Amino acid sequence: MKLPRLIPAALVSAVLAFSVAACGSDDSSDTADTTGTAASESGTAASESASWPVTVEHALGSTTVDEKPERIVVMHEAGIDPVLSLGLEPVAMFEIQGGDDNMPWLKDRIDWPEDAALTADRTADPEAIASYDPDLIIVGDVYVDDAKYQELGKIAPTLVYGWPADGPAWQPILDGVATATGLEDKAAEVKQRYNDRIAAIQAQFPGIDKLTYNSAIMNQGQLMYTTNSVFEDLGMVQTDAQKAAGARGTISLERLDELDGDVLVIYDPSGDKKILEDNAQFAALPSVKNGSLIWQDMALGYAVTTASGPLSLDWAVEHITPELTAAVK
Repeated sequence: MKLPRLIPAALVSAVLAFSVAACGSDDSSDTADTTGTAASESGTAASESASWPVTVEHALGSTTVDEKPERIVVMHEAGIDPVLSLGLEPVAMFEIQGGDDNMPWLKDRIDWPEDAALTADRTADPEAIASYDPDLIIVGDVYVDDAKYQELGKIAPTLVYGWPADGPAWQPILDGVATATGLEDKAAEVKQRYNDRIAAIQAQFPGIDKLTYNSAIMNQGQLMYTTNSVFEDLGMVQTDAQKAAGARGTISLERLDELDGDVLVIYDPSGDKKILEDNAQFAALPSVKNGSLIWQDMALGYAVTTASGPLSLDWAVEHITPELTAAVK
């Protein structure tokens, strides 16, 4: 349920993290069901046996939660999946950049405000947040500095998380929210189901865990490496060239031969695709020749890295099965 769009919730850091994911099966509805209704029922029982206060570690230190939270405000793109997977619902969340079509796996679930004012000008707005009377705040590190964190802490216990370069953002958030709400056992179940799903994908595509990949964003005629947490979960590894360049390393258009992974993911928000397609080195890349090149859109980037999690995995895998099939042949 959207509120009026006052200021778009742009997220440059999230765009730079966009990448792609895995393959799927007919288990998607089962995954969603077991992470929804069942989570809510067993999660309630688990939280009733928990006790407070509890201390939660996060990116900016530790926060004490004195009592069970009931009104959660989420301002982290990867935070909504863990909250819902635990059977919880926020009282408000960030506005999805580009609209709900960019998180289509949540379309039938969102029944609370998406408020652009929460992170207007890419900064957490204490007044907008306080209007929801929260007792727990989940916020991305791109929206707060130390001073803003202290300010939010006066409103409600605040947990700050980033987007790790070496793993999924959703799992630390899941652990933190579970600790705060007394749902640690439920969090363990959520992670086990996710790991089982990853194993099923690996079994469906034998050898996927032996593949290498490159992932990059094409912006204003320049390529910059990006991460892909789902590929990493599937056992795929970055090429040596990407590892050596590091997070946000750049690739010269004269050295496109460095993009020699079994799978190549390109996000092209500026519409510069033709620059690459007209390049002879690009045309000669293994992934381009073998059909394992993926042109990523914003929704897929959300699904596999920026806002990835158990709920988005099966949506993502349905969209790149042909490319992964080509890669494991």
